[in-house]
Formats: sequence, structure tokens, C-alpha cells
Amino acid sequence: MVFLTILMLLITFVSCDNKLNVSHTNAVRFSTEIGRKAIANSEWQAADEVGIYMVAHDALAASAASERANKLYTADTAFQTSGFTPATAGDTLKWDDISNPAITHFDFIAYYPYVSPIADTTALPIHVYPGSGEQDTGKADFLWGRTDNVQNNTSTVHLKLDHMLSRLIVNISPSTTVDKDAINDATGGFTATVTGLNTQTAINLNDGTLGTHSEVESILMKDISDTLTTTERAEGKRRFEAVLIPVGNTDALANVSLEFTLTGGARAGTYTWKPSTTGAVADGDKHLIHFDKGKQHVYNMTLNTSDDEVAVAAIEIEIQDWDTGDGINAPAVKVRVKSVSAGYSHTMILKTDGTLWATGRNNYGQLGVGDTTNRRTPVQVWDSTDGSVKMTDVAAVSAGSNHTMILKKDGTLWAMGYNYFGQLGDDTTDNKSTPVQVKDDAGGFMTDVKTVSAGGYHTTILKEDGTLWATGSNQQGQLGVGNTTNRSTPVQVKASTAANDFMIDVKEVSAGTYHTTILKEDGTLWATGYNSDGQLGDGTTTARTTPVRVKDTTDGSGFMTDVAAFSAGNQYTMIVKTDDTLWATGSNNAGQLGDGTVTARTTPVRVKASTTPNDFMTDVKAVSAGYYHTLILKNDETLWATGQNTYGQLGDSTTTTRTTPVQVKASTTPNDFMTDVAAVSAGGYHTIILKTDGTLWATGNNGYGQLGDGTSGTVNNKSTPVQVVF
Repeated sequence: MVFLTILMLLITFVSCDNKLNVSHTNAVRFSTEIGRKAIANSEWQAADEVGIYMVAHDALAASAASERANKLYTADTAFQTSGFTPATAGDTLKWDDISNPAITHFDFIAYYPYVSPIADTTALPIHVYPGSGEQDTGKADFLWGRTDNVQNNTSTVHLKLDHMLSRLIVNISPSTTVDKDAINDATGGFTATVTGLNTQTAINLNDGTLGTHSEVESILMKDISDTLTTTERAEGKRRFEAVLIPVGNTDALANVSLEFTLTGGARAGTYTWKPSTTGAVADGDKHLIHFDKGKQHVYNMTLNTSDDEVAVAAIEIEIQDWDTGDGINAPAVKVRVKSVSAGYSHTMILKTDGTLWATGRNNYGQLGVGDTTNRRTPVQVWDSTDGSVKMTDVAAVSAGSNHTMILKKDGTLWAMGYNYFGQLGDDTTDNKSTPVQVKDDAGGFMTDVKTVSAGGYHTTILKEDGTLWATGSNQQGQLGVGNTTNRSTPVQVKASTAANDFMIDVKEVSAGTYHTTILKEDGTLWATGYNSDGQLGDGTTTARTTPVRVKDTTDGSGFMTDVAAFSAGNQYTMIVKTDDTLWATGSNNAGQLGDGTVTARTTPVRVKASTTPNDFMTDVKAVSAGYYHTLILKNDETLWATGQNTYGQLGDSTTTTRTTPVQVKASTTPNDFMTDVAAVSAGGYHTIILKTDGTLWATGNNGYGQLGDGTSGTVNNKSTPVQVVF
């Protein structure tokens, strides 16, 4: 047994009604959010079997033998919302209209994979490695979900299945001692094994809790190196995955080890990493060794071997849901939505596989599909003038009023749509219907871009070195370059009117319609441009051509500090501080500031939680400012909205404008509110919502198909979120 020094980057991914009076003969219909199977390159297939219990509220044990117990349903891959259909007519679950009295409410419990019969619903056995050879991760995965207190005869029951186990991904890269030749020349193969962990447990179907673990076995990990590119495999890179029973830090640290075996070739042998070995993990990082329910842990490892030392050179942590992914994980789960950006009347959607999609208004080519035809469902953005090549490797996207900016993973920047003011930054003022590369100020192309924000008619660009650049309309000084001259290629944003004094140490930027807001690394907030309603937050209504500091009347320094996030809207700005409080400044004619009034503010005021005096919004995670409405995401993943609601853009099932935030609905059913929200983007008069399961929802104006639900026209506006169809 040869020990090794491993350069390991350990990433821990943390998870993971409308009423109708119908007869008993009508079947229950399901809409679902389903955690995808773990197996690489696998989505739900038509043959996948799920068990569903439909039981009287809080009565699983009593109902376990009833006609509604453990019915076999299959994943319906043709259904847009990934629904379930009964395997046979005899498995169909039906509402109760014949009992006297009828059962008024039901609980629905679903699980995967289906098992029959089940002797004890409180202890259904789970065995993640029942055989030999590579683990079948798709079959080892176990999902469970419960929806409680559903009223009898509800039109559609919403189920959500979550991962009950843990997922481990191991990425191997070659080193100077075990190089690509040693890995590629291993004629007998390269395997990875997890040892020292339990492989059997049991789940209580009533509440989803796992029981006592048993049976320690070695697990031969599944080789998913086919999710790497041909080039990556030729470089000696390999990838493995396993589904594990959750285990805490103490037991994992003491017992787990990873064994990598090269059979054949110059470096044949077994290389072992065991975190309990002295030096294998830094003392300050040992708490990271654990495997948690609904989470995935990704180890990036380099096989640097030594006979007498096992050490970890670096450990970093990133948090993400099991069902979302990027980079190393994206090929191993269903392709989902990564991020979304709502423009004035169009919507841009970035998927986890790096492809880019668009829907809505396209009068200037802002959808990037080679024409100016509006779309009602998302279409893939082109990367060629004839559509033969589609845009890939996209890292981020930002939709402006009528133009779109695209950041690729290689740090280059691309643009399309309206360009009258030079906002595309390609050194022209011609509109573009397919993406063109953004130029720099030296005659080449913009590189090393970190983030981009598209405003009304201008674009702001943050580079990796912390410098800030801007292009497009500058009639109000929104470019922050000390004058009001429009630009068609990016110019560097000034820090003051002094010559060669440029803005540095920029952390984030947000472009509004005619103003720009800038967050620096020290947590201070700056703004430039139009200031008619106090949107710059500097206590005046004077337009600025270079950035000024945003004020804060509650701060002893007189200026806003400790800013965590912010969003520049039409003529107002929303600010989240590090204490999770929410602040607002600028135009408030429709209540978009959420302070209970329609009074414009020239310095930030706190956003209210209700009409009760001194009741302010807390626990805010993120905010998105639209034209006249604001969306607020809280830490508990609920969604709130305030401001104009003429088109239903607040998603509260009304068209009533609000001056304090109201909770966004999940359906028209009373007290059914949207939960599990990951991100939100407020557009001109519509709102796009990304949920943690990777599904996309939309509400508000749909005049041009910007909601992406397959319809268009103002008659198809929505006041309650609907799912985006693609």
C-alpha cells in the first residue's frame, strides 16, 4: 500500500390550488419538483418507478393498508413539469367523494425507488451497495417527499422529492509523480474505492428520518470520466462518483478513506488517502470531512505520492444544491437553469451546461437568434450568423432594456440587440441580432471580465483586476467618466475629476436605466448618473458624471457602509446590508421602495415589513429592482414584492399596487406561497423566478412572450407565477 500526498480542493455542496369539484372517479393529478437521479448523464426515464401514499392527514400507519397506499407511479418524461402517471389503472389514486363523511384532507408521501411489499413504513431498508462491481449510483440514490394537508378534490397536488443520501464526486488530476502517462497507460484500469463507511440503513417514510446504520463495506465508485472532454481525459484527468449514507464529522474523520488503484503501467499500485492520518488534513479543516443528507461533496485531488507524508495543500468551500451544478458537476445531473436575467420585455436564461436561452421581445435582435421575431418559449442563442453553432460556455448573462450582454467562461464579453448609443461596445452603433465580441480601448477585445451589468442604454463591466469600465449612453453621466459623451467602446470609470484617477477595488456593479451603482471591496457604495428622484442616494437630486458616495443618515460617518448586495432599477436603488436589512432610495411613485409611502427619497430609508410602525424587513438575502417594482428574496427562500402591479408582476394573484412588500404566491389557493426560491430577476413589467430545484417561473406582463410559457399578448399576462416551458 503506497500512501500519497494529495493536493485536494474539497468542495462541500449543501443542499441537497386551484379547487375543482370533481367526482371520485377522477384521478389525482400531480405536478412535481424531483431531485434527479445521481447517475451520470441520466435524467428520469419513463420506466422509473415511484411509490406514492395518499393517506388521511397525519395517519400513515393507519392508512398503510388502504386502497390509497404505496401506489406505483412512473415518471412522466413527456409532461412539462415532470409529473407522475399511474403504472396501471389499478394504481390510480382517486379523491374521496363517496365516504360519509368524506375525508376532507390528505397527506401525500412519495419515494424513489419503488418497493413492494413494504412490511414496515417506519423502517424501509436502504442498501447503497448490495452487489459487487461499480456502484449503480442511479439505483443507490433514494428520494423522498411529503406534501401535507391537501384539501380533497384539489385540482393538482404539488410534490417535491429530495435526496435523502449524500453524493461524493472525486476528480483526479495528474501530477509530476503520477503523470498523465501513468494514468493513461494503466492497461488494467484506474479505480476509486470508498472504504470504512456503512452501506445499509432504513428510512421512516412518515417523516423521512434515517435509522441506525449498519454493515461496513467498501464501495467501488462509479467511473464517470465520460463526462469529461476527450482533451481532459487525454490529460490524465478522471472522475468518479458514489452515493453514501450520511455520516457526521466524528465518524467520517475516523473511518473513511479513499483508495485509488492503477492496474498496469509504470505507476501501478494502490494510493490511499485517509483524513485521520497525521497531516492528511489541516487541523483547521478537519470539520469539513463529513457526508450529509441532501448534499454533495466534491473532492478535486492530485496524486502527489510520498511514502511518509500525507498532506492537504488547500481546502476551499462552496455551497450549492445537489440538483444544481456547474463545471465539474454539471454533466452528472439533469441540465437545469443556473441563472436568469429579465430585461424590459425579454428574458435571458443560462442553463447549467453553459448554453444560453431567450424568450420575449426581439425587435432589436436582443434574443440573439439572427432575426427580430418575438418568441413565446425560450430558444437557444446563436454563436454564428446562420445558427449552425449555438452559444456555449456561458458564465453569466445580463439583460438590459433592449440589449443583452454575455460573459463567457474564458473571460470574454459578447453583446447583441439595441446599439444606438454604443451600449454593445463593439465600436459601432449598429444593432446586432447575433452576439458580437465587445472591444477594448486598445483596438483589441475585452478580456479578463469578471461581471457585467446591462442598464437601460449603457453597459458596465467589472474586470478581474477590480477596475470598472463602461460603454453606451452617457447623457446623464451614467458611465462615470467625468463627462456626458456617449461611448461605443468601453472606457474606464473615474474615481474623481482628477486626471488618471480611476475607480479601483470594485467588488460589484449594477446598471439602472440612467444611473450606475458601484460596490467597493470595503463595503462602501457609490453612484453616478441621473439623479432626478434621488436614486444616487447622496442627499441631492443633482446628476453626477463621476461616482459619489451613497449616504446613510443612520451611520455615524454619514455614508452607507457594510453593503452586501444592491440593485439599480429604473430611477431608484435597492440596498441589502450585511446585517440583512433592506434599504431604498430614489423614485417611489408606485411604492417600489416598500417604505409604506409613495414619496421619493434622496437618501436610503429602511424597507417596511408591514404597515405596523417600526416593523422593518429583515433576513433579506437578495433584491432585484425593476422599472417600478421590486422583488425581495429572504434567507428562508420565500419571495416578497412591492410596487407597481398593473400587470401582475408582483405575483400575489392580484393587480393591486403595493407600498409595502407582500408575499409572492405559488398558486391562487389562499395561503399558498412560493417557497424554495434560489434567485429572482425583476424586468420592465415582469418577474422571473428561479427555484432551488432548477425550475423557472414567471409572472406579470406577457405582451411579447417574455414569460416563456408558450403564450403572448396582454390577455395572457399572469398575476400568479407560471412555469416557463422549455
